[in-house]
Amino acid sequence: MKKVTLVLVFIIMSMTAFCQSKAYCNYVELGRWNSYSKSWVYSIKKNVDLVFTLYKTGITIDDVSHTNLTITKYLGEQSLVNDDGNKCNVYEWTCYDEKNRTCNFSMVNIPAIGSNVYIIMYNDTIFRYYVTDSPIDNFNRL
Repeated sequence: MKKVTLVLVFIIMSMTAFCQSKAYCNYVELGRWNSYSKSWVYSIKKNVDLVFTLYKTGITIDDVSHTNLTITKYLGEQSLVNDDGNKCNVYEWTCYDEKNRTCNFSMVNIPAIGSNVYIIMYNDTIFRYYVTDSPIDNFNRL
């Protein structure tokens, strides 16, 4: 009986490990919407050491705010060209955060330079997280 219980516990623990993905963030930028110039004004990049945990139904960030996003709707995938002329693949979701505010979460992949950026956008505030050690598989997990 102990062996059966031990096997069941092992199976349950291993299933949760396969249902999530982790990404590591080294830099973050805060942006504010400037209604006069109709553009985002960004602060200087700050060095951070954050871990994103991506689930099918949400995202958590181990930051000071204990950010927890609950996904409500997948908005789709787009191919765009950024300001530097690089092609980007953008995946976007509508979410609610830990304070029940609506926001959009985007994963931006720039294959030409091997860069990934995660974006959390509110009405007048945007956070850009520069992610490392993020396998492209993260885009397919949500």
